[in-house]
Amino acid sequence: MSPALPDSLASDPATAAPTQEPTQALTPTSIASTSTATTHVEPLPPLALFTPTPFTNEGRWRGQQIGRHAFETLRHYSTASSELWWYDPINQQSVILGRITGEFSAQAEFTLRGQGVPALEVPYQVNLSYGLTALSPALFDRIMAAGYSEWIETYVFSTPGVNRR
Repeated sequence: MSPALPDSLASDPATAAPTQEPTQALTPTSIASTSTATTHVEPLPPLALFTPTPFTNEGRWRGQQIGRHAFETLRHYSTASSELWWYDPINQQSVILGRITGEFSAQAEFTLRGQGVPALEVPYQVNLSYGLTALSPALFDRIMAAGYSEWIETYVFSTPGVNRR
């Protein structure tokens, strides 16, 4: 018989002889019949597992926001040049829509999960707001597939170049 591991005195479990006879599996019936006291065996309740509710597309987007604080009214900001991003909840991926310059409105602030970067949530009217009027058809199809049409919630990173008005 060879050792299981080098420098081990233990035998290889695959070739070792069993040390005990196998025992019969106990069932509620066999337990009740071997008991000396009269007992009533109750059947176990059915196993109920928690099934989480699937996230909505908005729920997936909110899941990307840590410490979200919604403003009471829109706040106005300006930027010399910032990237406008959209979170695609279907593909669970951030997508750059383009670069904005000038004034924009924000409805909330948060920290973007995974990057730990502060950001502002910016309502964007598809193909109309902030001079971004020519989204690619593929990107427009992604927005539509996520259940949006005219308006989407986008974001801008809060950098030193973004100033509140």
